[in-house]
Amino acid sequence: MEIRELINLCIWFDTYGRPVVGQLRVLHKKLNQNATQPTKQPVKDDLKLLLGSLRAMPLHLLTREQISVLEREDVLQFVGNQGARHIESIVKSARFDAATAAQEISEIQQALGKLQNNFSEVADRLASLKFVEEEESYIDQIAVRVHFRDNAAINDITELKEWSQEWFDIMRGIAICVDEAPETVKVLGAHQGSVILVLGTTATATALLLLISNHVTKIGLNALELANAVEDFKHKVKLNKSVMKGLEKSIEDLEQDGLKELLDAAVETLPKPYDGEKVNALKKSIEKMNKFTKKGGEVDILPPPDPEDGEYDPPLSKDEIEDARNVRKNHDELRNTREQIRLLADQSEDEIEFDDEDLEDNDPEQ
Repeated sequence: MEIRELINLCIWFDTYGRPVVGQLRVLHKKLNQNATQPTKQPVKDDLKLLLGSLRAMPLHLLTREQISVLEREDVLQFVGNQGARHIESIVKSARFDAATAAQEISEIQQALGKLQNNFSEVADRLASLKFVEEEESYIDQIAVRVHFRDNAAINDITELKEWSQEWFDIMRGIAICVDEAPETVKVLGAHQGSVILVLGTTATATALLLLISNHVTKIGLNALELANAVEDFKHKVKLNKSVMKGLEKSIEDLEQDGLKELLDAAVETLPKPYDGEKVNALKKSIEKMNKFTKKGGEVDILPPPDPEDGEYDPPLSKDEIEDARNVRKNHDELRNTREQIRLLADQSEDEIEFDDEDLEDNDPEQ
């Protein structure tokens, strides 16, 4: 992770996490009183305020590296929509065990409060260093991070060779499609942990790469939604093997139809005129990107500045402005889709309405 990226995470958490910490403190105080005192305090309004703050946390603005920091600090499950569901379930359980609910809310508040304090200290110290400069992508070379994770991980030299060839084919096809030589894609570096390869690409190539990545990620989202529906259906109805095979084929067909739609959409973005060689190269890139994504790999970027902010010197041309807008638009869509997948994968129960009396009654026999 770049130093500026860490500072931006600290700022993000201070902006969106600080209100949550304060609201957790208020909620814990009332839950603790309900667990120890005969007079009960209503918590419904406080809970709704807290849930609103959690759901408003824009995790889609974070890079994969920033999300990983929250995971390693063991707080990711306490923020955003996932945190809202988790905390709501704890508070609902207060009817049966108010003391335990109060203790769990206190532990979450302490964990987030400690991280907020640590982030504030880190941001203050790093921001004061003179060598810390804004580390952003620019229109002529955008930093693309390729995350080799899960089944797409690189654990030995054989896997390194395999994935190197796969990514050569992916980026070669994209470069050809936008009338660029494969050599314009630069290798800027690599990070440790799960292997992260950092590439430098033009805005035109990056926009096409993000378009492909976004579509294959949406295909994964649609397949996950269908698979969850099938699994739910299996619990309700006894299915024979023939019906199960038909449902499994529906998931496969969904993927193939999605890839065909992606190819058509991507072809429409190519500079005209284009020939069969470009279409074939694009199809190969799409297929390999789909394989990489299904195995758990991810692509992320440090987006270029917004053309409307006037940060470019010299000013961008009309085509460059359009390229920058496309990169930022496709990047936002990709992160939103990934957030939907993460929430869908983590979701365990639907939210339901409840009344204060459901939260105030500590004795289920009453």
